[in-house]
Amino acid sequence: MSVPVTVDPKNAELFLKYARLVSARGYVHNTLGNMVMRVPHPAYLQGVAYTKHAGLSLEEMELENIVITDIPTSNILYGNGMTSLGHNLNREIFKLRPEINAAIHVHDDATIAFFRLGRVRRVSHDLHRAAICPRQARALFAGTCQCRG
Repeated sequence: MSVPVTVDPKNAELFLKYARLVSARGYVHNTLGNMVMRVPHPAYLQGVAYTKHAGLSLEEMELENIVITDIPTSNILYGNGMTSLGHNLNREIFKLRPEINAAIHVHDDATIAFFRLGRVRRVSHDLHRAAICPRQARALFAGTCQCRG
């Protein structure tokens, strides 16, 4: 008989805490982007993945928005609503790197706008700077970046 999957209150509160911290830092401004947390479970060798359902931003989410999926298959084990497409990226990280227990991927508005300009140069340098500092991403978008060295 399989062990049912339910939300563990301690892990749910930890997930919500970091969802709010990521939002407060300005890394998520929309429903795109997500985070995932691996939680051990006796019935699932790779554990289970706590995430949010699609169509909701991290800053809006509450306990009832948590979705738990299987890591290898993305089957929804608990919760309502589908996960975002980006959840598949996060699950792949978990499958390939069993020592990693959390992942965050974001779509910062300034970075989205930067890529929409269609003039990306020295991608690794620009993206590295944008990933370090949201203000730097906005400067790159505005063309006022002074770090082109």
